[in-house]
Amino acid sequence: MATVRGGAFAIAAMASLAAQPARATATLTCDIEDPVVTFHVMATVGHEATSVSGTRGELRLRRAGRTIVLEADHLVATWIEGDELRLRFHVFAEGDGYDTDLVIVTRRRTETDYAGRYRLRTGEKRDHARRGKVACALG
Repeated sequence: MATVRGGAFAIAAMASLAAQPARATATLTCDIEDPVVTFHVMATVGHEATSVSGTRGELRLRRAGRTIVLEADHLVATWIEGDELRLRFHVFAEGDGYDTDLVIVTRRRTETDYAGRYRLRTGEKRDHARRGKVACALG
Protein backbone atom coordinates (compact mmCIF):
# COMPACT_ATOMS: atom_id res chain seq x y z
CA MET A 1 0.00 0.00 0.00
CA ALA A 2 2.81 2.42 0.83
CA THR A 3 4.35 1.77 -2.60
CA VAL A 4 1.13 2.73 -4.37
CA ARG A 5 0.83 5.93 -2.38
CA GLY A 6 4.47 6.79 -3.01
CA GLY A 7 4.00 6.14 -6.75
CA ALA A 8 0.88 8.28 -6.85
CA PHE A 9 2.71 11.09 -5.04
CA ALA A 10 5.61 10.92 -7.51
CA ILE A 11 3.24 11.05 -10.48
CA ALA A 12 1.38 14.04 -9.00
CA ALA A 13 4.67 15.84 -8.30
CA MET A 14 5.91 15.26 -11.86
CA ALA A 15 2.59 16.48 -13.29
CA SER A 16 2.76 19.70 -11.28
CA LEU A 17 6.34 20.33 -12.45
CA ALA A 18 5.35 19.72 -16.06
CA ALA A 19 2.54 22.27 -15.76
CA GLN A 20 4.96 25.04 -14.75
CA PRO A 21 6.69 27.15 -17.42
CA ALA A 22 10.18 26.00 -18.30
CA ARG A 23 11.60 29.52 -18.28
CA ALA A 24 10.79 32.60 -16.26
CA THR A 25 10.55 36.03 -17.85
CA ALA A 26 10.92 39.55 -16.54
CA THR A 27 9.78 42.95 -17.73
CA LEU A 28 12.36 45.56 -18.64
CA THR A 29 11.47 49.25 -18.63
CA CYS A 30 13.71 52.25 -19.25
CA ASP A 31 12.85 55.94 -18.98
CA ILE A 32 14.44 59.28 -19.84
CA GLU A 33 12.75 62.50 -18.84
CA ASP A 34 14.65 65.71 -19.53
CA PRO A 35 13.96 69.06 -21.22
CA VAL A 36 14.95 67.80 -24.67
CA VAL A 37 14.21 64.05 -24.67
CA THR A 38 11.40 61.87 -23.39
CA PHE A 39 11.88 58.14 -23.75
CA HIS A 40 10.00 55.11 -22.51
CA VAL A 41 10.51 51.52 -23.56
CA MET A 42 9.19 48.19 -22.33
CA ALA A 43 10.34 44.68 -23.28
CA THR A 44 10.23 41.10 -22.09
CA VAL A 45 13.50 39.56 -20.99
CA GLY A 46 13.91 35.80 -21.16
CA HIS A 47 15.45 33.41 -18.68
CA GLU A 48 18.84 34.61 -17.41
CA ALA A 49 18.60 37.65 -19.70
CA THR A 50 19.42 35.57 -22.77
CA SER A 51 16.76 37.15 -24.97
CA VAL A 52 14.84 40.41 -25.23
CA SER A 53 11.53 40.43 -27.10
CA GLY A 54 8.33 42.41 -27.51
CA THR A 55 10.16 45.73 -27.43
CA ARG A 56 7.76 48.69 -27.63
CA GLY A 57 8.43 52.29 -26.83
CA GLU A 58 8.56 55.90 -27.82
CA LEU A 59 11.31 58.48 -28.18
CA ARG A 60 10.18 62.11 -28.28
CA LEU A 61 12.56 64.84 -29.38
CA ARG A 62 10.82 67.87 -27.93
CA ARG A 63 12.72 70.65 -29.69
CA ALA A 64 12.52 68.96 -33.08
CA GLY A 65 8.84 68.11 -32.55
CA ARG A 66 9.51 64.50 -33.57
CA THR A 67 8.20 61.29 -32.06
CA ILE A 68 9.78 57.98 -33.01
CA VAL A 69 7.92 54.77 -32.25
CA LEU A 70 10.41 52.10 -31.21
CA GLU A 71 9.83 48.46 -32.06
CA ALA A 72 11.74 45.20 -31.69
CA ASP A 73 13.80 45.63 -34.86
CA HIS A 74 15.15 48.99 -33.60
CA LEU A 75 16.87 47.26 -30.66
CA VAL A 76 20.13 46.28 -32.32
CA ALA A 77 22.26 45.39 -29.28
CA THR A 78 21.63 44.27 -25.69
CA TRP A 79 23.93 43.46 -22.84
CA ILE A 80 22.51 42.29 -19.54
CA GLU A 81 25.32 40.67 -17.60
CA GLY A 82 26.22 40.90 -13.93
CA ASP A 83 25.63 44.48 -12.80
CA GLU A 84 25.51 45.94 -16.32
CA LEU A 85 22.51 46.62 -18.52
CA ARG A 86 23.20 48.15 -21.93
CA LEU A 87 20.89 48.76 -24.87
CA ARG A 88 21.35 50.25 -28.30
CA PHE A 89 18.48 51.41 -30.50
CA HIS A 90 19.04 52.46 -34.09
CA VAL A 91 16.35 53.91 -36.36
CA PHE A 92 17.31 54.40 -39.99
CA ALA A 93 16.33 57.69 -41.58
CA GLU A 94 13.34 57.99 -43.84
CA GLY A 95 13.57 60.34 -46.78
CA ASP A 96 15.92 63.27 -46.16
CA GLY A 97 16.00 62.74 -42.39
CA TYR A 98 18.86 61.57 -40.19
CA ASP A 99 19.48 58.23 -38.53
CA THR A 100 18.72 58.13 -34.82
CA ASP A 101 21.03 56.22 -32.49
CA LEU A 102 20.33 55.82 -28.76
CA VAL A 103 22.82 54.05 -26.49
CA ILE A 104 21.95 53.28 -22.86
CA VAL A 105 24.63 52.25 -20.35
CA THR A 106 23.55 51.47 -16.78
CA ARG A 107 24.70 49.71 -13.61
CA ARG A 108 22.57 47.86 -11.07
CA ARG A 109 21.69 49.97 -8.02
CA THR A 110 19.25 47.59 -6.28
CA GLU A 111 17.87 44.13 -6.97
CA THR A 112 15.69 45.46 -9.81
CA ASP A 113 16.79 49.06 -10.51
CA TYR A 114 19.53 50.29 -12.84
CA ALA A 115 20.75 53.86 -13.31
CA GLY A 116 23.12 55.33 -15.83
CA ARG A 117 23.61 57.54 -18.84
CA TYR A 118 22.35 57.74 -22.38
CA ARG A 119 23.84 59.12 -25.60
CA LEU A 120 21.48 60.16 -28.38
CA ARG A 121 22.66 61.07 -31.87
CA THR A 122 20.20 62.39 -34.40
CA GLY A 123 22.35 64.49 -36.70
CA GLU A 124 24.68 63.60 -39.50
CA LYS A 125 27.71 64.93 -37.59
CA ARG A 126 29.19 62.59 -34.99
CA ASP A 127 29.70 65.40 -32.49
CA HIS A 128 25.98 66.24 -32.37
CA ALA A 129 25.00 64.10 -29.40
CA ARG A 130 22.67 64.62 -26.47
CA ARG A 131 23.68 63.03 -23.17
CA GLY A 132 21.81 62.60 -19.93
CA LYS A 133 20.53 60.30 -17.21
CA VAL A 134 18.44 57.18 -17.70
CA ALA A 135 16.70 54.84 -15.27
CA CYS A 136 15.78 51.21 -15.98
CA ALA A 137 14.07 48.45 -14.03
CA LEU A 138 14.18 44.70 -14.56
CA GLY A 139 11.71 42.72 -12.58
